[in-house]
Amino acid sequence: MDYYVLTLEDLLGGAFTTMDLQNNRFISYKDLDEYANKIIKYLEKEGIHCRLQWGRNETSYVLYHYADYFEEVPINGIVGIMLKTNITKEQIARKFIGYLPLKMLLALRDKSCIEVFESARGAMESATDF
Repeated sequence: MDYYVLTLEDLLGGAFTTMDLQNNRFISYKDLDEYANKIIKYLEKEGIHCRLQWGRNETSYVLYHYADYFEEVPINGIVGIMLKTNITKEQIARKFIGYLPLKMLLALRDKSCIEVFESARGAMESATDF
């Protein structure tokens, strides 16, 4: 039986390579957590055990070591991670998800998992409408 460890780097890589970066470069921590839960459930259905390794220390590590890619920002009181404007999907894929096993890649890109970001984008747009 396979066993995977899902990290914040994996989540950010999967999320930002599936999102429409022209319209949204921000992911709330709440949405990342929901995305992680959906990925774990997807993998469990595939017979793969998966553990999420993400906490305050890992978040600090990612924000420090990948400061050229990400920054933590609040938007309308919602805290999350913003992808910097000069970073492309291709750069994110090469850096964060190019080495992952196929089943993990499929989970990161599964429609049922990434729908989190579509509903979140709609909520963010309505929150910023005047």
